[in-house]
Amino acid sequence: DEYRYDIEIQDTYVYSPTLTFVSGVSFRRDEVRSETYFNGYLKNDTSRVFASATWQATQNANLHLGMMAEQESDADLVFAPRAALNYKLSPSQSVRMVYSESVRSPDLFEQDAFWQLMVENAQATVPLNGTTYFQTQQGPSNLDHQFIRSYELGYYGRLDYLNSELDVRVFEENLTDVYYQSLTLDDIETINGICMQFKGVEWQYTTSPWDDGQLRWVGAYVDAGSNLKGENADREQVLLRIYAKNTHTLSWLQRWNEDTSSSVSYILANEYDDLNVDKDDRSLIERVDMKLIHNIALPRHSLELSANLQHDIASDPYIWGDNVYERDTRLQLAARINF
Repeated sequence: DEYRYDIEIQDTYVYSPTLTFVSGVSFRRDEVRSETYFNGYLKNDTSRVFASATWQATQNANLHLGMMAEQESDADLVFAPRAALNYKLSPSQSVRMVYSESVRSPDLFEQDAFWQLMVENAQATVPLNGTTYFQTQQGPSNLDHQFIRSYELGYYGRLDYLNSELDVRVFEENLTDVYYQSLTLDDIETINGICMQFKGVEWQYTTSPWDDGQLRWVGAYVDAGSNLKGENADREQVLLRIYAKNTHTLSWLQRWNEDTSSSVSYILANEYDDLNVDKDDRSLIERVDMKLIHNIALPRHSLELSANLQHDIASDPYIWGDNVYERDTRLQLAARINF
């Protein structure tokens, strides 16, 4: 069983038309109870204090500063600052510069796992030598926070041509104190002190060339690497195999009337598992998704009917070798009532 309790109090104070403050506190408790994975009951408390200020320095420039402090039950006090500058080039175009830091805490299983398999209500013909499987594993209990430092330079423009919008960002993210953990019953191996870096460009272009219709292109090019070399190069491949170097999604969104809408998307994710020395084992995800939604008005309620069709163009598995659908084409039907 797993439970989470959250409470947050936030205050917004408008000092002047050009200066706004936001501050608050929050508390979260995570609880788990499992004889198999934790040998009983565990809990973790997280307390946070946060504050930010947004200042319109000039008619075209906005400055945002923020800070968060976080304290967990068995971890050090950490801080996460953020600074952003947004400058309007025109009423419909702007550039932004963002610097931010964030932290990730290990979850309870990564930190304090106590993995064991026990036999209950056994009916044996000979006496049992205990009721616990001979292999058990425990988490390291000493993992620290992972730290993320991010830089971003972005552009947003609302263009009159074809009623379109363009949002582009160039970024670099540096992750430190990352850990690699292999979670198997015969061995929980943890490697600390890993550094990872992601840099690239992401964009979204949207245009509405006709009434109630929209074309959208979302794409990214990401280059990823780490300090795992030599005998740990295979672990670098495992850590980074879920990242594709090139991703693209082309979509057509259409509203046919007040009750009916549809979407058609072409999805391409190229060069998954790019560090694999065997190029034949690298994954290519290429798929077409089609969705049709129809709403039916009911007395005091509304009914939404939808059909989602997926068709795989590429035959490669989804990242992992055993993630293979039995059929290239799949259909899902759904109904939802809104009260």
